[in-house]
Amino acid sequence: MVPRTTPNALQSAQTREIIDLTHSEDSSPVRDLTHPTGNHHNRVISKEDNDDICLKKILDILPDVSVAHVLDLISGTSRTPSDCDRIISRLLDEGSYPREQDDAARRKRKRESDDTGATQGPASTASIDTVYLQRAKKRGELIECCCCYEEFLINRMTYCNGNRVHFFCLACAKTYVEGELGLGRCKPLCFADPDCRGTFSRGQLLEFLGQKSFDRLGHLQQQQEVAAAGLDFLTECPFCDFKAECPPVSVDREFRCENPKCTKISCRLCERETHVPLTCEEFKQDSTLAVRHQVEEAMSAALIRHCNKCKQPFVKEYGCNKMTCTHCRNVQCYVCSKNVVDYRHFYHGQDGTEATAACPLHDNMEARHEQEVKKAADKAVAILQAQNPEISKQDLAIKVSDRVSQTERTMAAATGPNRPPPRPRPPFPPFPPQMDLQNPYFYPFR
Repeated sequence: MVPRTTPNALQSAQTREIIDLTHSEDSSPVRDLTHPTGNHHNRVISKEDNDDICLKKILDILPDVSVAHVLDLISGTSRTPSDCDRIISRLLDEGSYPREQDDAARRKRKRESDDTGATQGPASTASIDTVYLQRAKKRGELIECCCCYEEFLINRMTYCNGNRVHFFCLACAKTYVEGELGLGRCKPLCFADPDCRGTFSRGQLLEFLGQKSFDRLGHLQQQQEVAAAGLDFLTECPFCDFKAECPPVSVDREFRCENPKCTKISCRLCERETHVPLTCEEFKQDSTLAVRHQVEEAMSAALIRHCNKCKQPFVKEYGCNKMTCTHCRNVQCYVCSKNVVDYRHFYHGQDGTEATAACPLHDNMEARHEQEVKKAADKAVAILQAQNPEISKQDLAIKVSDRVSQTERTMAAATGPNRPPPRPRPPFPPFPPQMDLQNPYFYPFR
């Protein structure tokens, strides 16, 4: 039920709430704008806000006027609202005034695209900061950085929370904290005085560090706090820095990473990817065999040549190094695998022909094969050991029987260091004198 209000009570409440808006302490008549005399127009604004209010009022009406020019006009007045109105009237009557050339076009585009007109405020932040810097320097309101000893505005600085406050510019604070992060220190202290134990708030750190460095700082702090907690069965993912408290290894030997960027399952014993149901030793043997197979593949690739034209693989058994493909009849060098036309690509050893050529026509084939295979094996072992540090060089060694080793040594000794070139064919015997080779119709033996 809503209570009803009597007319007398309503009239009494209205009487109490009525405020005379026409009453003014200044009873003098309003005069011309250029000669204000009333107390309402001559009331002085507070010292800390008068310049800002006058500047904003003028820029709201004339957003393209030079900020420095407006401040020069304001500095010669008492900074009352009447003075601001008189400055606006003067600028409008003159018609031409200094403008902010660099920012006028940008502000004009924003005013046309913004229906609310909210962008018709002060000039750009850089221009305003420059003006404020000049004004604060005249007033002696700048603060000195305790690191670089340059002077800055208060809103461009940060400070510690020690017993004695030390101010730093944002650039010096960022450089110092990032240097501490590089050294693994995640609790930056005040660096103005070694005796000051002041710190910086999280809001201050985010302001001068930026999001990326701030996240890195928070991550290091979390790691340090987790390590200092001394948790039992704390396990870390071997592929990232995610940590979690797990049951004993005898209960569960797998670690399931919950990092969205990792999500790998690893073995808590050998810290490799999970290999259940194999044991760590069985998995190591299988891994060693797989890696050793890669060494064998590299050795085979060094021994086998491929035709430059049809890519047919082949292996030389004997003869010279001028190889002819049995599939497409392409001719190439066995040493450098370049296509050749004749024997001018080779030097012939004993007779010294074509001494400027790089590849021999005959050489010790077994020694060449052994050298190339050994070079490929050493290169493959070095790469695989870098990728698998737990595998030793002995595990990757290719073991052969004594019989095979003896056969290889015998074949290498039989070929000799340099096989001499084959003897040239004897010349054909001369034709009988009675044969007339120029006459095709002459047959003496008919």
